[in-house]
Amino acid sequence: RQQASTREALHRNLQATGQLLGANLDSWLAGRILLIEGAAETIAANPTPQNIGAILSQDIIAKTFIASYVGLEDSRFFIHPERVMPDGYDVRQRAWYKDAARSLEPVLTEPYIGAGIDYLIMTQAAPIKVNGKAVGVLGASLSLEQLAKIINAVDLNGIGYAFLVSDDGK
Repeated sequence: RQQASTREALHRNLQATGQLLGANLDSWLAGRILLIEGAAETIAANPTPQNIGAILSQDIIAKTFIASYVGLEDSRFFIHPERVMPDGYDVRQRAWYKDAARSLEPVLTEPYIGAGIDYLIMTQAAPIKVNGKAVGVLGASLSLEQLAKIINAVDLNGIGYAFLVSDDGK
């Protein structure tokens, strides 16, 4: 009977901890997507190369994300910090671009190895809309290390480990 009571208390504690961690991650991600959506709206109002460059290099964006980038329907691509993309790179073929442009809503990708880098990232992306149509997409890379720090900050008192999985168990 005491063992069952202890197991039940442990289960409740783990449930509460998981819910708190989930809420913290949701809040963390929501703040970043609001930033991306606001930047996409600003670009939509004036989609010139100069304005795109100025927005991507703003301190708030540069300090929040590993990189930020804009792809336009005419295949132009802007990235901050600047770097050379691999030969044949077409931003319109990237999953984050296609998903945000098609849905006309912000998206968050599953982890992937970014083009021209050798580590896992996730991309938050928002469509750049003019007259209700996507004319491009603004994306920004999140380091999985940032997420890992939030998850690893959870103290389970030595009884387990916190980890993150997608809705489909990946």
